[in-house]
Amino acid sequence: MATIGTTFKAVTSSLRRLLAMVAENAALLPDVSVERSVLEKELATAEEAKNRQDTHSGDKQLATQDMNAALERAKDAAIQLRNAAKFKLGAKSEKLASFQVSPQRKRGPRKAAQVKKLETAFKKLETALQKQQEAVKAQEAEVLKKQAELLAKRAEAAQAS
Repeated sequence: MATIGTTFKAVTSSLRRLLAMVAENAALLPDVSVERSVLEKELATAEEAKNRQDTHSGDKQLATQDMNAALERAKDAAIQLRNAAKFKLGAKSEKLASFQVSPQRKRGPRKAAQVKKLETAFKKLETALQKQQEAVKAQEAEVLKKQAELLAKRAEAAQAS
C-alpha cells in the first residue's frame, strides 16, 4: 500500500481514515474494540500535544516529545489494528485495501519461465534468420551464375566480331 507521510498532518489523517474504516466495517471486525480505543486515545493525546506545541512556545520541546511519543504509540496501535483486520478478513481479502493493507495476490510468472520463453523465441528467430541467409546465398549464387553466362555470351560475341 501507499506509504504514510512523515508530517503530523499526514500521519494523523491516515490514522483518522483507518479509524473511519474500522467504524464503517464494525460488523466485520467486532473484536478490535481494544485496539481501536488505544488508537483513539493515543491519537487524541498526540493532537492535544500538538495543540500545546502550537500555543505554548516555552513548553514546545516537551510538547514535541509528548507528541512524538504519542504518535509512535498510535502507529503501534494502528499496526495491531491492521493486523487484526488482516486476521479477521483473511490475508487474500480485497477489503484489506481499505485498511491500507496489501492483500496477498497471485504472483506473476517466475523468472525461469520467462527466460525459457525468451530462449525458445530466440531459437525460432535464429532458425528463421538462418533460412533467410540460405535463401540469400542461393539468390547470390544464381545471380553470379547469370553474370557468368552473360560474360561468356559477351566474350563469344566479342570473338565473333
